[in-house]
Amino acid sequence: MGKNNVMRLCPKFSSCSAPLCPLDIDMKKRTRLVGEKNCTLSKNKRLLLGKDLLWKGLTKKEIAGEQIWNSRGESSKIATLQKLVSNRQKNKITSEFL
Repeated sequence: MGKNNVMRLCPKFSSCSAPLCPLDIDMKKRTRLVGEKNCTLSKNKRLLLGKDLLWKGLTKKEIAGEQIWNSRGESSKIATLQKLVSNRQKNKITSEFL
C-alpha cells in the first residue's frame, strides 16, 4: 500500500473524526481548531503504521518535541534523563507507602 493510503490502515479510520491524522500524507497542510478531537491511536501503533512517512506517524506536537530534544547538547540530555529516572524512583517509593 502506498504512502497515500497509510491512514486507511488505522483500525479507527472508519469511525475517526479527528481533523488531523498523523498517518495522513498531507497532515502538515491541515489545521485543527480548538475543541476538535485529537487522534486517539497509540503512539506505538502510529509509529508502526507510519514508519515510511517523513514524520513517522508523529503528531505536530510530538515532532516539535523531538526537534527540541535533538537540538539539545548531550550533557543537557543526560541531565534531563537522570532527573527523570530520579523522579520515577521517588514516585515509586512514595506510591509503595500509599
